[in-house]
Amino acid sequence: MLDKLIQKIKDKKIINEKMFEGKDIDALLDSRDEEIFDTQWTNVSEKVEGIDFDPQVSKKLQELAKESFLVTDKSLGTQAEISSYISDDFELIGKCFMLEINDPWLNSLIMSYAKGVFPTGELAITDATLAQAIDCLVS
Repeated sequence: MLDKLIQKIKDKKIINEKMFEGKDIDALLDSRDEEIFDTQWTNVSEKVEGIDFDPQVSKKLQELAKESFLVTDKSLGTQAEISSYISDDFELIGKCFMLEINDPWLNSLIMSYAKGVFPTGELAITDATLAQAIDCLVS
């Protein structure tokens, strides 16, 4: 799955210019920094913090984070902050997938990306499982 996700990112099937068309980047960033989003993101991140992955898996997770950063940066023209947020999101998604962490908020984050929407603020919680959300993202 990680290989398929990385390829979809490289092909701009998940992250692309349309995601940000007509959007105020600073407002999007501010919305990501709001407590409602930041607290949920941190809660999920703490579930994978400090976990050591197999070296091959770690390499794929690094590639996933790197490619998502580069594609965002190219799409937006050197927007390091938003590129970093997206890179962190996809690294978190990859880690949670590998550990089979089924979290409704994370699944909602994934579904936002699957719909071509940069996730911000309070996410509408989805009924999708982790597997279903990932399938939507990579299909």
